[in-house]
Amino acid sequence: MQTIASRSEDVVRRFFDAYLHLRDLDKTLECLADDIRWIGTGDFERAGKGFCDCRELLIEEFKATPGSFDVKLRNLYSVEAGKACYTDGDMSVVDPSSGKGVNVRISAMCGEVPDGRCLIQGIHASLPSGEQPDGEFFPTSFLGEGNELSSQSRRSAFQLLKNSIPGGLIGGYIEKGFPLYFINDQLLGYLGYSSYEDFVEDTGGMVENGIHPGDRDRVNTLVNESMTVTDSYEVSYRMLRRDGSYIWVLDRGLRNISEDGRPVIVSIVVDITRSHELQEQLQQSVVSLKEKNAELEACHAVVFNGFAKLAADAEYTILEANDQFFCMIGYTREEVRGQFGNRAINFVYAEDLIVGNDEIRNRKATGRFSIPFRVRRKDGSDIWVRLDACRAEERWNGHEVLYCFYTDIDEQQRREADYRRQRYFMSLIDSSLEGGFFVTDGGDERRLAYISEGMLYFLGYEPDVFQGLMAGGLEAIVCSDDVALFRTAWREAVNGCYEQEYRIRKGDGQVIWVLEKGRLVVDGEGEPVCICLLLDITERKMRQDELIRQTRLDPLTGLYNREYAVYPDVFGYPPRRAFFRPAGVRSRSFQARQRSLWPPARRRRADRFRQAVAGIFPYPGFCGPHGRG
Repeated sequence: MQTIASRSEDVVRRFFDAYLHLRDLDKTLECLADDIRWIGTGDFERAGKGFCDCRELLIEEFKATPGSFDVKLRNLYSVEAGKACYTDGDMSVVDPSSGKGVNVRISAMCGEVPDGRCLIQGIHASLPSGEQPDGEFFPTSFLGEGNELSSQSRRSAFQLLKNSIPGGLIGGYIEKGFPLYFINDQLLGYLGYSSYEDFVEDTGGMVENGIHPGDRDRVNTLVNESMTVTDSYEVSYRMLRRDGSYIWVLDRGLRNISEDGRPVIVSIVVDITRSHELQEQLQQSVVSLKEKNAELEACHAVVFNGFAKLAADAEYTILEANDQFFCMIGYTREEVRGQFGNRAINFVYAEDLIVGNDEIRNRKATGRFSIPFRVRRKDGSDIWVRLDACRAEERWNGHEVLYCFYTDIDEQQRREADYRRQRYFMSLIDSSLEGGFFVTDGGDERRLAYISEGMLYFLGYEPDVFQGLMAGGLEAIVCSDDVALFRTAWREAVNGCYEQEYRIRKGDGQVIWVLEKGRLVVDGEGEPVCICLLLDITERKMRQDELIRQTRLDPLTGLYNREYAVYPDVFGYPPRRAFFRPAGVRSRSFQARQRSLWPPARRRRADRFRQAVAGIFPYPGFCGPHGRG
């Protein structure tokens, strides 16, 4: 899309080509606005009553001078001001029949009219005076020398252009502090002043005092550096208003010589406060920038992955894009333009495009939307990106325009895919176990940090019920006699691994034996964490108890056998008293009980015990659970 400056220069070129070369009335008039004001090179050559007056004057001129001229425009310079632009330059006009020519200075004010066209609203042409000295900004040497009418005409032309510029004019001497040379009414209005005298009083007659203190060094440095290379400069800064606030301005200046021979800078100053605020808002929505820049390219340069300006047509035509965008897709600008016709649709997977179009249609009304999709690169690979887009105010060929910011989320998407696969395999493992997984902290109470769905099913608890029950940790369902085992299991870990058996109570009240197999690890914060596998071993424990019972009983009589009574170390129980004690309760050893007897009785019992073992006669303690000894 053309800028207002390029459109202004284009309409000026078309105007002079139609006016002087083609001598085409209709094409000449197509370049003029309805409120056109035209000042020529003569003292009284002014069309100040609009389009109709210009048309009548052109008809008369074309009749009087029907011939064609060769026209060449040079050194066009434009200053933008919103939807208006000031353009000036030089033009040579040559009569092909005679070879004679003349150089003309031109200046024009162009602006956008309601139908979208850029037309000339004010134009002035002047012939350099051979009597005016070079370097004289205004023809001051003509004053008082019989050139009153010519001077008046020139002053009128200057006032017309000065007051037609949608911005301010200010001049300052190239001296310390830039003493004020002049300032126009538009700039005084920008700054909240009603008179020239008030401005001089507040600034002390120094242009520098009207610049924000934080911007002065930067402005002085830039102006001085520019003046060493060329006679012009361009800089943006904050300018002081009378109420103490500041506005952002764009200052485009040119070095000249004043009538008293002192070097001066004459500047066109445009209020860009609103534009600057909008730019800051845009930058804050994309990324925090360390430096603020008035140009959109600066914003493009700092976007993490890519920026593109797209038309919301069927093919999402690329209107503008930064280097990061082309780096992301792996194509150059020329390749995208030549091979794909700037169609962004060519780089998006078809299945992602269907989903993306639906999402855009649903959310476009809000002005902002964000969608993930895959981008197909030049090398055949694909990457995941997130598109954050907002709708612009402008339109292109009747379509809405979208500002699109691309963020590379390929690594994130692949991590999420890996995580989903891991979750899937964990669920398969979890569902195949007769138990489940859980994670606790490394504290004495071992508070629950995670529990698998398989374990919830295994325990027979509903998630909400279990969550309320587990406020104090998993030990809430551990049998009270085994809580100590549960709490300290991990303390016996060898190389981080441990095993422990204990009893728990299921949701239906059933008590079962479980085996906890765990590993002690350290989390990201350096705290111990137990990752545990819980298995149901109730059936195994029952089989084990049955085997023990069978080893204690004679298969024919059903009575306890000799090995069970004689060899207490096998089963952990002493003779005689073993049959009267609950399972799991240990007593004093046989030797300790023998030592507590009276020595003669001790010797007598020992002899009888040896004889019983040898099978000489029965020992009363071996006769069963009711024996005596």
